[in-house]
Amino acid sequence: MRFEVRVKTGARRTAVSEAGTLPGSKGTYPVLLAEVRARPIEGQANRAVLQALAEHFGVPVSRLRVIAGLSSHRKIVELYGGS
Repeated sequence: MRFEVRVKTGARRTAVSEAGTLPGSKGTYPVLLAEVRARPIEGQANRAVLQALAEHFGVPVSRLRVIAGLSSHRKIVELYGGS
């Protein structure tokens, strides 16, 4: 399953919420908003986003990967494997 994630770094709290459809979204994937406290330094924010998504979905981090947008606030993330 693939989905688009809009990331806000340097947030006061870490949270993931469903955004439905956002303006400017590609419309191909479901859209989630991820707020993380980490800053985009040396991949810290990407790791924090994956951790937050893993907790949101109740899966291990190893089942998630960023397939597009590693250096962007808009990412395409894939949840794979398992049942």
